[in-house]
Amino acid sequence: MPLANEAALRTTLDALFFKDRIIARIKTIEISELKKKFKTFAHLEDSALYESVLASIEGHFAGYSIFHVDGRFRSGKLRTQDEVAQFQMKGERYLIDETTACYPFHIPIRG
Repeated sequence: MPLANEAALRTTLDALFFKDRIIARIKTIEISELKKKFKTFAHLEDSALYESVLASIEGHFAGYSIFHVDGRFRSGKLRTQDEVAQFQMKGERYLIDETTACYPFHIPIRG
C-alpha cells in the first residue's frame, strides 16, 4: 500500500481492537450475508449471530505489524527498451520507485 494511505488503513485496522467498533461494522452487513459467510452460525438468532461472528474475529486477529519496503513499479504496459527510451525522451517515466507499507496480520495459534 502506498504510504499516502497508511494513516487511513491504520485507523481502519485499529478498529479491530475494539468490540464496539467490530459489532457496529458487523451490523452494517445484512443478516443473510453473514449467514452465508458464517454457515456454522446460520441457525442462530441475530444477537447470538453477532456475538459468534465477533468471537470468530477475536480468535483470528491478535494484531498487525507495519513495515516499509522499497518497490519499483512500471507505469503502464510492458515495453521494449527502445520503446522506454522514446517514452523517457518525452519526459515520461516508465519505472517508478515507491516506498510501500506492508501489514501482516498476527493470528494466534493455540497448541
